Amino acid sequence: MPGKLPSSLGTVTAALVQTERWAPYFTDFRQVKFYPSVEEYVPMLELASLKVEAINQSDSYTHFADKTALTGFFRPL
Repeated sequence: MPGKLPSSLGTVTAALVQTERWAPYFTDFRQVKFYPSVEEYVPMLELASLKVEAINQSDSYTHFADKTALTGFFRPL
């Protein structure tokens, strides 16, 4: 289940793997990782009896040297 924000890694990934350029490499792609927004993450932390003192969300960028590196990044752990 991808995150809901347009810039969420899950949302971007789901859209990317459907593009004409990348779809042939992800014919059996399944979204198995969950990338929650801050608003989604806080209740999960509280449900685990954790106290949220501070939380923030920021953009980050990852460069992939080639197709193998990109596909490896999206494989489940």
